[in-house]
Amino acid sequence: MDKKVSPLAHVDPYSVVRGMIRVGMTKTNIAEALGLSDKELATLIRVDPKLQDIFEKETELPNFLVEQALFRRALGYEAKEVKKVLGKPVEVHTKRINPDVAACIFWLKNRDPERWKETVDVRLTLRDRMDQADLAVKTGVIEAKFKRQKEIEIGDENRE
Repeated sequence: MDKKVSPLAHVDPYSVVRGMIRVGMTKTNIAEALGLSDKELATLIRVDPKLQDIFEKETELPNFLVEQALFRRALGYEAKEVKKVLGKPVEVHTKRINPDVAACIFWLKNRDPERWKETVDVRLTLRDRMDQADLAVKTGVIEAKFKRQKEIEIGDENRE
């Protein structure tokens, strides 16, 4: 009896996962391709040291390449541009690609988030607030506010 063997029977599953990571698939994409849930894939990665090693090592190169591309885009770069006529190169010139502000912002926010975050966390202590109130009293800001409020109240009474 002649048994048919699937052509995928001899495929190393680790090689398949390695290839998926190299082409930029996310863990969610990989889980879906393998017929697993995200949670099941996470469990497999946690319990299988070889799989864990693959995910750690294989994501380093794509991440590095993207970082380098982002860095080049943030600073600007020169690229050779070839003009072809009938499929043959006719002219080669260097084109300057200007820095990309969005790439700069993205780079800075991710590389130094404390300095480049969009929100500033301001926390005033009781001492700070007391100093502000003292300054307001000394500079007459408080009296001016009360005087303006009194004028508004008097104006409202006259309208009645």
